[in-house]
Amino acid sequence: MIKLSLAEIRRAVLGMIRVRDRRRTCTTASPRALRIACSRAHTIDDGMLGGKLPADDKGKRTYKDNLFVKLFTEGPKPLRNLLSAVYKKRLEGILELVTLENVVFTGSYNDIALMVGTYLLVLIEHQSTINDNMPLRLLMYVAEIFKRLFPKKVRYQPELHSLPCLDFLVFYNGADDYPEEVTLKLSDAFRQSKLELPESLPLGLLELNVKVYNINLGKNDELLKKSPELFGYSTLIAKIRHKREIENKVLADAIKEAMDECISEGILSEFLSFHSREVENMLTAEFNMEDALEVREEVGFNKGMKKGREEGREEGREEGREEGREEVTTKYALRLLKKGETPKDVADILEMTLAEVEKLVKNNSSN
Repeated sequence: MIKLSLAEIRRAVLGMIRVRDRRRTCTTASPRALRIACSRAHTIDDGMLGGKLPADDKGKRTYKDNLFVKLFTEGPKPLRNLLSAVYKKRLEGILELVTLENVVFTGSYNDIALMVGTYLLVLIEHQSTINDNMPLRLLMYVAEIFKRLFPKKVRYQPELHSLPCLDFLVFYNGADDYPEEVTLKLSDAFRQSKLELPESLPLGLLELNVKVYNINLGKNDELLKKSPELFGYSTLIAKIRHKREIENKVLADAIKEAMDECISEGILSEFLSFHSREVENMLTAEFNMEDALEVREEVGFNKGMKKGREEGREEGREEGREEGREEVTTKYALRLLKKGETPKDVADILEMTLAEVEKLVKNNSSN
């Protein structure tokens, strides 16, 4: 028979955790509460002994899955190392994933939401682009998580209900230059509105702080040193970028060679060897997405600049603007083709016809 602490029983009744035995069955509280609990939580640590997500759970995860998420949710050790590196001490307590799953929420899912014991809820996001709206996004995520963790009847009870403490972490490894550490504040978004409000109204009635860590190699060395998985991830991404940008490798070759080098150097070797095909697919999708966003942003910027400069001038300049747009589009289409994108994918990304892209391929190969 399983022995449960009062805290575990209380949380199970509230639908917050799955009560575990060796068969991972639910054995206490009401059937409905436990059914809800089992659908919402993935325990990745069995007390202080450690453990991994069971294979059936891992196979059914449908929330946004990328390499960073997969690497840090394979078992308790990567997350424990990451938390120890950030907080400079080992946090005791069962680790439990409460990440938003299976339901589309404002068009996206959050990366990792983690309960540490019953006292701390940590939301972790990985970003390859700078986004100053992360406090707003994380506010929406945590509100949705709380709504799921605390049933309506608990929210409407007259007695004060205790909540876990909160922390919000973002790990950035994009190509743009960024400081080692930045704290983003929700209140920064209120500053413009504050100009219209009475002087007596304080700005920070609602505050949410997000700590952003730059995890590119050469930044936050102490943090990377204390988390082998974080160092390994940053090293792998750095190798891929170097091979693409300096050695002019196509994406598929850059990924394969970078993975092989990491394995031979003992960096994430077990993880990369075991999940090689899946990691390749994830990295291909992630880098293709980065390329598409970069190209669309630059094309849009150039189109906007040209339109703005030409606005109000004689109609005869329209032809010149159109030629300029075509030149910019052609430039980025050739860049994507060089990186290994198929003509069909390039056509989709740049909103061209397949015939136009195939013509570019033909003309470029003949030069």
